[in-house]
Amino acid sequence: MEDKFITLTELELVELFWRNPALKCELQHLAFGDYTTIETPAQVSQADVRDWVGNRGPGALITNLVTDVGSYTEHERRGLRGYSRSTFLMSLQGFRDHLRPIRQPTFNPARDYTAKGFVPRGSIRTDGYRLQILAYKLHELSCIRYKRLPLDQLPLRLTSTLSGLDDHLTEIRNVVTTKEDVARLWGCPPSEIKILAVDLGKEFLVGASALLPPKRSASSIISTTTSAPQSTSSEPTAATKDASTTPSTTATDTQPVPKPASTCTANPPQTFFNLSVKQKAVYQPTLKHRKWLERRRMETMEAGQSISDIESHLPPYRGPDGSVEKYVNARQEMETVLYDFHNKPAIKKNAWNAQRAKEQEFRLVADRLLQMVGGCTGAKRQDDNFVIIGIGLGDFKSHYGLTSLHTAFCSYFVQLVSAKCLFMSTN
Repeated sequence: MEDKFITLTELELVELFWRNPALKCELQHLAFGDYTTIETPAQVSQADVRDWVGNRGPGALITNLVTDVGSYTEHERRGLRGYSRSTFLMSLQGFRDHLRPIRQPTFNPARDYTAKGFVPRGSIRTDGYRLQILAYKLHELSCIRYKRLPLDQLPLRLTSTLSGLDDHLTEIRNVVTTKEDVARLWGCPPSEIKILAVDLGKEFLVGASALLPPKRSASSIISTTTSAPQSTSSEPTAATKDASTTPSTTATDTQPVPKPASTCTANPPQTFFNLSVKQKAVYQPTLKHRKWLERRRMETMEAGQSISDIESHLPPYRGPDGSVEKYVNARQEMETVLYDFHNKPAIKKNAWNAQRAKEQEFRLVADRLLQMVGGCTGAKRQDDNFVIIGIGLGDFKSHYGLTSLHTAFCSYFVQLVSAKCLFMSTN
């Protein structure tokens, strides 16, 4: 009821746009240039437009009449951001040239495959308020072919995300057993590696601890971890109030015990930093939207009843007295009223803003985690910044209160960080 999307291909859009005189004229002018036997655009028929769409690459009609995403040249995309920068049109011959080397038995994605970005599929999804442009991610083709190659042609999956992230997490005890394993995988001694341990939970979404090499000064790390980026979301972020980075007591912030100068220089102390984020903080945009929606349900009246009363009087479909048949029959009687309410622009706009605010909370928490080891979201890891991120993969179910966000955040965090960072399960 609240999320009804329909998918429309470009051929279906031709039939839909043909009913509007202004859009029909636009379609005729688009296809007129490819037909030398037709004298005027008015003579172009609907069948001619369908043939024109079929002979062009996917997205040609959408980029001309629906959105400008994908219509820019390579030079113009350099000054853009987001999907407008990474999305481009590809001709039918371009698709053939792109797939031909992938199908060769000697294809090696680690050496021969460098394509990246998004290519429109030639279809859209919409619920009447939101519009989604469907596209192919080129690197996914590499993931499919990657797993069919012999093992001697593959880079180590533990340190490479070329094959995707589905089997990227590995138990650390199965890989690293000696110091020689560390030098072989990272190319540096263990004392130069930063370790970020992340544990996910219910009450506290994230509990993290960072162990930094001795050569890193505490003052520089504190200034990095306490800087808060400005939120671009329309909802106020609450993670900044509950997520705090607090350095543990070390010899850098307390009076050290007198020792010989040579000993202090040879064995400088390591630095620890802790971070905790309450799930309640991340849930604030969702809770705010629910309270707002409940007020609208109580205020909106239909036939002397509020939307809240109509929904609460529906027969139960769970429990000892539940009946799916009775629930569906009663729901069908009020289908029009409930559909009109949940598809109002104000309802969808508030839900959209709440979802963006929730994503911004995730981004803010991920940024705090990366700042603990000298990184940040949107920046690549420096070559001399060796990092291991260990994530506890203990799974659990929440039978009370709000749904746990630990699974959603784990998926978000793993896909967000740089591909050069090394993830291991500490389970």
